[in-house]
Amino acid sequence: MKNSFVLRLLCASFVFALSLCIGDQFFHVRNGVLVYHVGPFVTGQSVWVWPIFFAAAVSFVICGIGFAWKCPPVSPARALVNGMLAMGAYYASGVFHDARQDLLIAVFVLVWIVRLVLQKQYAFRTMLASLTLALCAAPMEGFVSYLGLFDYVQQDVARVPWWLFAAYLHAAPTVLDLSRWVQNVEPKPALHMKGALG
Repeated sequence: MKNSFVLRLLCASFVFALSLCIGDQFFHVRNGVLVYHVGPFVTGQSVWVWPIFFAAAVSFVICGIGFAWKCPPVSPARALVNGMLAMGAYYASGVFHDARQDLLIAVFVLVWIVRLVLQKQYAFRTMLASLTLALCAAPMEGFVSYLGLFDYVQQDVARVPWWLFAAYLHAAPTVLDLSRWVQNVEPKPALHMKGALG
């Protein structure tokens, strides 16, 4: 059971980290949202961000288990919708980052509120997880930027733009979906000696 948990954790973290790498490359790097300074590079993206994304994904999923404790796994359809909405926020932050920031933040927050209202179960947990992720992950990015790996073109607070906090609100439901899948490992059936011996 322990091995199954670790395997699920690694698989879920890999999928989440891969989505972060793809979004970073196609939505942020190619749209000039940020600039990497430490190579080697792959079309402008530092390869060092790959293990950083994976480590972040592992920590997100593990922390997410605390918010999703004893919650059953979500359906694949719902997980897909949440993932698409998260990537949609990623895309919007890349395409509209240089537009009106207040409008972008307002849209992010409004859509997030609508998602919470439409969520029939565990909405309060999702709200707490979203706020925690936004308040922790964005400053973490600022710290990595401070170390010299990259810089956001727009820096409002802690070396990151304000809209980044709002964008992270939409990543939390996907993190919780992964956490709910990871923690729900089916236990192996116990072997009853009496029945085994006839």
